[in-house]
Amino acid sequence: MSPKTLPPPAACRATLDDLLRIEGKAELVGGRIVEQMPTGHLPNRIAGRIFISLHNHS
Repeated sequence: MSPKTLPPPAACRATLDDLLRIEGKAELVGGRIVEQMPTGHLPNRIAGRIFISLHNHS
């Protein structure tokens, strides 16, 4: 999942109310809403596979 931002800071600044409407994990940074990477079993499992693949490749 790639980070998404709403709205651009030049147009208008996001508020706490805007943040509360976002599904999933996100934070308010400098007037922008920045979605965070998901956590849990599946993302951790995928990260582990990537780590093992990189380790085996080196």
